[in-house]
Amino acid sequence: MMQVPLTQLSDQIAMIDNGLLTTDGFGATYVVQGDQVALIETGTSLTAEATLAGLQQLGIDPDAVEHILLTHVHMDHSGGAGILAQHLPNAKVYLHSLTAAHLAEPSKLMRSVERAVGPMWQVYGTMQPIAAERIVAAEHLSLNLGKEIVLEAVPTPGHSPDHLAFWEAHSGTLWAGDSIGILMSSYNLNMPVTPPPAFNLADQLQAFQTLANYPIRQLLPSHFGPTVAPPALAIEEMHERLVKIVRDVRDNLHAAELPVEAIVERALPTKEPVSPALNLVLWGNLAMSVHGLKLFFDRNPQAVELI
Repeated sequence: MMQVPLTQLSDQIAMIDNGLLTTDGFGATYVVQGDQVALIETGTSLTAEATLAGLQQLGIDPDAVEHILLTHVHMDHSGGAGILAQHLPNAKVYLHSLTAAHLAEPSKLMRSVERAVGPMWQVYGTMQPIAAERIVAAEHLSLNLGKEIVLEAVPTPGHSPDHLAFWEAHSGTLWAGDSIGILMSSYNLNMPVTPPPAFNLADQLQAFQTLANYPIRQLLPSHFGPTVAPPALAIEEMHERLVKIVRDVRDNLHAAELPVEAIVERALPTKEPVSPALNLVLWGNLAMSVHGLKLFFDRNPQAVELI
């Protein structure tokens, strides 16, 4: 079986670099071990092999994984759940009830994601349906894994209506999903992510306030890994980056044509040359984010006063 980059963050928490969107250092599947084993995030169907390889490297039997937690339904977070559920026969899959039905019948979600991500669709894979009896509503989750590890859901809508972060008080760890944006620690490249069709600015601003109130000692975004800056500063920086791109889109709403490329250029976290795969991730996510903000303002014109 393939060897994958694996980082042991503590005795109980490991991070598998699942190679999301064919890019190292972009997609994390977290493995949490108490008396029971939980995964947080699955990546796409194309990353399932890497996740299974990481579990093997950790010496974890597939039958030992009892829980697969998803921060939200977007395919770069939930797309691998169906394949993993086939290989991890004892695992329940946890997702907000707003979108849990998409795991059992994913075709509508896949069409929506294809429209949203544009040229990135080629690296998003597919989705396998999951039996309804294996799907659990996650918004009120308090999951005791044993050994003082309790995973608690923290509603953080904004990026998507169903978004949840997961909090573990004993270690002070918060799995942020996409609730504060993309923070690629391997490259020290950070940027907001505000995708169509359901990004909500008011909720996103509230999510920053919600997370700022937690005594976080280890902040783990799904993209990717422990933040370089201390958690409180990382949250503050990502709030500032969001405000910057929101104002840029807002100030160009009355243009004959929204200058997407120019806004993306201004929001890029680096002007240095990067690999083609990483360039696709940076440009693709930022262009998608600009379109998400435009759609939000079109639907909520009064929201220009929020920033």
